[in-house]
Amino acid sequence: MASRDVFSLVTTRSIKGTIARFLAIMGIVALGCGFYAGLKMCGPDMRAAADQWYDGTDLWDLRLISSRGFTDDDVTRVLQIDGVEDAMPSVTVDAMARLGKEQLAVRIGTLDVGTAESSTATSLGTEKATDVSSQDQSYLNRLVLADGRWPTASNECVISADTTVAGVGLGDTISLLYGSEDLNDVLRSMDLVVVGTVSSSNYPYTGSFGSTTLGSGSIAQYVYVPTSALADDCPYTEIFIKVAGASKLESESDAYNELVDTVKQRLQDSEETLTTARLKDIKRQSQESLNERLGEYVAEKESAESQLADAQASLDAALAQIEEGEQEISEGQTSYQEGLAELAAEEESAAQQLQQAEDQIDAQQEALDQFAAALDVQSSKIEEARSQMSSLQDGIAQAQSGIDEVTARLEQAQQKETSLQREIESLEALGSAVTDEQAAELESLKNELTAAQSSTELTQAKDELAQLQASKESLTSQLSSVQQAVDSYDQGCKQVQEGQASLAAARQQLAEQQTSVNTQLAAGQKKLDAAAATLASSRATLASSKASYEQSLTEFEQQKADIEAQLSEASQELDDAQEQIDDLQSPDIYMLDRSQSEGAALFHSDAERMDNIARVFPLIFFLVAALVALTTMTRVVDDDRELIGTFKALGYSTSRIAWHYLLYAGLASVIGAVVGILALTQVLPAIVMNAYGIIYAVPRFSFPLPLDRGIALSSGGIGVGVTLLATWFAVLASLRETPAALMQPRAPKAGKRILLERIGPLWHTVSFSWKVTFRNIFRYKRRLAMTVAGIAGCTALLLVGLGLHDSIWDIIHNQFGSIVHYDTTIGLDDDATSDDAARLAAQLSDKDVVSNEARVSSLNLQAGSDTYGGTLNISVIVPQNAKDMAGLVSLRSRLSGEQLSFDGQSVILTEKMASLLGLEVGDTLLLYDQDTIGNATGEAHALTISGITENYVGNLAYVGSDAWGKAFPDEALSYTTILATTNADDASARDEIGDQLHAYDHVSTVIFQSEAIERYTAMLSAVNMIVVVLTVSAAALAFIVLYNLTNINIDERVREIASLKVLGFTKREIHAYVFREIVLISLLGDVLGLVFGTWLETFVITTAEVDYVMFGRVIHASSYGWAFMMTMAFTACALLLMRRKLDRIDMVESLKSVD
Repeated sequence: MASRDVFSLVTTRSIKGTIARFLAIMGIVALGCGFYAGLKMCGPDMRAAADQWYDGTDLWDLRLISSRGFTDDDVTRVLQIDGVEDAMPSVTVDAMARLGKEQLAVRIGTLDVGTAESSTATSLGTEKATDVSSQDQSYLNRLVLADGRWPTASNECVISADTTVAGVGLGDTISLLYGSEDLNDVLRSMDLVVVGTVSSSNYPYTGSFGSTTLGSGSIAQYVYVPTSALADDCPYTEIFIKVAGASKLESESDAYNELVDTVKQRLQDSEETLTTARLKDIKRQSQESLNERLGEYVAEKESAESQLADAQASLDAALAQIEEGEQEISEGQTSYQEGLAELAAEEESAAQQLQQAEDQIDAQQEALDQFAAALDVQSSKIEEARSQMSSLQDGIAQAQSGIDEVTARLEQAQQKETSLQREIESLEALGSAVTDEQAAELESLKNELTAAQSSTELTQAKDELAQLQASKESLTSQLSSVQQAVDSYDQGCKQVQEGQASLAAARQQLAEQQTSVNTQLAAGQKKLDAAAATLASSRATLASSKASYEQSLTEFEQQKADIEAQLSEASQELDDAQEQIDDLQSPDIYMLDRSQSEGAALFHSDAERMDNIARVFPLIFFLVAALVALTTMTRVVDDDRELIGTFKALGYSTSRIAWHYLLYAGLASVIGAVVGILALTQVLPAIVMNAYGIIYAVPRFSFPLPLDRGIALSSGGIGVGVTLLATWFAVLASLRETPAALMQPRAPKAGKRILLERIGPLWHTVSFSWKVTFRNIFRYKRRLAMTVAGIAGCTALLLVGLGLHDSIWDIIHNQFGSIVHYDTTIGLDDDATSDDAARLAAQLSDKDVVSNEARVSSLNLQAGSDTYGGTLNISVIVPQNAKDMAGLVSLRSRLSGEQLSFDGQSVILTEKMASLLGLEVGDTLLLYDQDTIGNATGEAHALTISGITENYVGNLAYVGSDAWGKAFPDEALSYTTILATTNADDASARDEIGDQLHAYDHVSTVIFQSEAIERYTAMLSAVNMIVVVLTVSAAALAFIVLYNLTNINIDERVREIASLKVLGFTKREIHAYVFREIVLISLLGDVLGLVFGTWLETFVITTAEVDYVMFGRVIHASSYGWAFMMTMAFTACALLLMRRKLDRIDMVESLKSVD
């Protein structure tokens, strides 16, 4: 007990006396153990958080997808398989949708709103809800409502609350454009109103919610709609399965995978039963549907035949009416012609009679004129008698003059009537050949004749003539007594007058007869005109009826032909459908586990990547800790040589003495291990999970984070064990010496000529102080080696941290700077053709929307090789014109910088893809088609690799059109993707160009590289945070190591430094003497650390990078500079801290022990 008290007291004094060394060991062990345990806990904590979320939301363990869908009967069959606890059917469809100003691919799933509303979400030690309880045990993939409400109407939906896609929120409308299948067969509404946001454990990765054949090939948003939004008779597309007992095991652990694989194998064993039953259901349902269609066909056929019969009857009735109308018109024409002939005959007879009467009047007039002429001859004989009666004669003469004037007017009127009558007769003589214009003229002449005959002026003239004649007779009567001599003359004159009166009466009667005849003829003509008008109207009506009949007949014949064609086509379709039903094959059923879920697999992969990192970095920390512990304890033991010799001389055992130093190191390492483990197992996992929270929706644990005892104990055991082992080796050498040797100071190490001394010319140019420095450095080789190794390890860790930062951000800078030059990808919809793409490209060039473009065909295929065990999902880009790619993508070798030629025969792979598949130039690349879930299908298509190009994001193959045609002779490409340069510098310019592009026909997606850069930046920020942690930890380790090694270096040389002070060295000279050696050792360690760090960084990035991304392979010169300068800066800080210690060294006390 007394010995224990003595050693406890000695240990306590040792700790107090060497507190800096004790704290250094404690700090190194704390960093090593804490870093090891913290990184080791990152992966388990990530998996535990995900597993808690998966179990709390009842995420599926297995997922069945059928090429022909499922029914409730299929769900029942699945539930009967041993190991299946619950099964939930669902409908999922991918669609292109308009979200705000963007057109993106979305995945639409169904939701039982009633079950969701009755569920309760709670948080179990996490920042957000991870446990969703529901009385419906078949409710799988339970959603957590983040905001808003659940959808109830068929046009409502909820969307992801975790997506990085902006532009759509509560109250906005998502317009569905087209889908991977006909959306009208799946959904009732193409416009969905967002009423809430949810978080789904089925989509843990927020960078992409899955792969699709639409748009850019990536799902940007998931959408859930109520089951009421589904169209009638829409089958389930998948069945989610919960495996009994799987929730008690950690997701994707070996035990979990074994249990799930067992049930999966049972499902695969039952696959034939499931597919056979499904085939029977499909045939039965299809046959029932076909029978309904057949009944509809028969009814439609009968209805069509009845309609055709009715139409034929209507046409026949119309044709009969037309024939009857033609008969009536024929009879009317005959009657009209007869009337014309009869009217013409009457007109001719009347004209003859009138002409005869007129001839008679003219003959009488002529006789009368001759008689009057004879009287005129006798007038000279009675002049004397007349002269006697001059006044009477003058009166008679005046009367006669008036009579003559009136008679002249009457004769003129008669001549006009005669002229009109002749013109009328000449026109009427034309008969039926008269034209419309002539008929109008005839009518006008008749009207004019009638007007002339009934003229008031003529009547007045006749009245005036009568008055004049009466006056003349009165004068004659008065002169009767004096005209005895001229009685005969007067009698003759009288006769003339009477004759004229008689003729006038005759003419009057003739005019009346003419008028009567004209009236009768006009009435007859009017009747004929009316008959002609009736005939014309009938002909027009008949022509219209014929035209209508002809049109109806044409329409009938067309309708009949269409109906017959439709019936024939429908009959053929029914026959084809029946043949298809008879030829139906069993559907393909795909069985997926969580490792085939893109989000869950990526998260699990990142968790394992943290495990890989945890295997590398802590090893360096532990190695440095071992070196520091060995160096420190060696110095402690050397300082206690006299004490150890005393203990041995007093009879203490070797183990008892060693226990003192093991206790010293054990206390420092245990305290450091406990502090480091407790602190960093909380800090590091929290930082890592916060970093990954940028791209994953997995809820993070709240503090305190869970601590795995095994990891904590193993970490502490390694840290403490390494320290104790180093201490044991340090103590063992001293304990082998005798007490007498130990009680004397260690003899100085024998001096030897160093290498520089053997180079005479160089050595002679070195000053005395530098010679001493070089001799001290190389004299203590073990101390030099351990110091250099410690500094090199710290520098290497710093360089790895900085190099990782370079490698990560070079992904973006190289990919989207010097390799990819286009900034926009324009995708056309499924209905677009190569001609549509060509027209769009021409329009874009004409309107200066793009400055450079290339039409390509982009395909998602599976790639393999003869040496690669499986297949790799890749994108194949086939340009229509290989030359167009020159300005859009730089194809070059990363190692040589040589530009790769690309033509129609070229096949160029990206470097990461070639590395994964183990391919080189000249090897054969195997391409396969892929099915719905991304499995390789069909036969391999071989292509010979012509080049391997530098690339950092994505696994791509650039294939010339000729090379593609040889490998895929039966698959014609449609170049409906356009890679273009738009020079859109900011978001507003991108929005404007996006709107312009979306205005074109068939444009479905417009993806700007800036969006990809933002997405990759977010993804890489997660890893970058881890790099920052590594760099800070390495910096802390470097400072502790340098401080401790500098401190030990000075402690070892206290007597030497005291001697220098006795010899009169100034403080500045002593500082230079001591610090110069430390600086040179730091420089040597720094340089070696940069070399080692270069190799270590390459190892780390190849371990940390994923299959889809290649990290930058070059450490920037600035990173080398920063690593170098940081190490030297820590050296400077340590030296500054040591200056006071150097100054406090008492030369007297330090030299007292010198014998």
